[in-house]
Amino acid sequence: MSAITFGDVAGRNIEGAHYFKTPGDPDATNPVRHRKTYHHGVNIYPIQLHQSTSNIVEWTDAPVPVGWPAKKHWPPRQPHVDLLRATQQDKEDIRCITCREDDCSCSIEEFRSARANWAFKLNLRSLNAGGQGCGLFAHRAFRSGTPVGELTGVIRPYNPSTAPYKAQLMIRFKLDPAAGVPLSARYSVCLDMSEQCGPLAFANHSCKPNLKYEACRVGDSLCLMLKTTRLVQAHEELTFDWRRRRYGRECRSSPDECTCDADE
Repeated sequence: MSAITFGDVAGRNIEGAHYFKTPGDPDATNPVRHRKTYHHGVNIYPIQLHQSTSNIVEWTDAPVPVGWPAKKHWPPRQPHVDLLRATQQDKEDIRCITCREDDCSCSIEEFRSARANWAFKLNLRSLNAGGQGCGLFAHRAFRSGTPVGELTGVIRPYNPSTAPYKAQLMIRFKLDPAAGVPLSARYSVCLDMSEQCGPLAFANHSCKPNLKYEACRVGDSLCLMLKTTRLVQAHEELTFDWRRRRYGRECRSSPDECTCDADE
């Protein structure tokens, strides 16, 4: 995904503050104040990811998922690739987003390369109201159900004891490594966007969002996409319902601190 642009200066807002770290960029370089959480404002100053990644060291002691095929190596050598490998059941349940077929040879690498200009349909810019810091806006109109981009981050094992500390930038989802495994036994992993992410992680929360996330498939690979829930006009802010995925509780439980339009 190409660099986010604001005016004619890539990756910076009009005050010169960075949205993403750049090579050799010190942490002290005026990061943009981002989302408003329940307890305090959070400075998001991540490394930009074009696709999700992982750290094999974090998976060394992770338990083997129920139903993990005996012939497959554990821990996976590339968790962000191996854990998002589509099963035969996935292929039957999820049509390829590229060709709409159940079984195909489409390449996730070619899919990403062909959509490398997605970022130019989005505009990351500063906000002055609500303490949100910045927001994600559409350069052009999007029809309902249109993919606007891929959520990227670090694929990590889900750990209930540590996950709440990063809950504002983490999405937990279930893996089904073998057909017939009950939902309760499916393996939970996290897409952690707190330190490395793509521009879609900057979308602000709303209880009436115009984006939703959906597990999509390209050939043999799964990915998490954000899609529009309705017609989005050009220059409209793009929002996502983070609440339990981000805060661990419902937004309306603290209406005085919520900046969305849930009660209007």
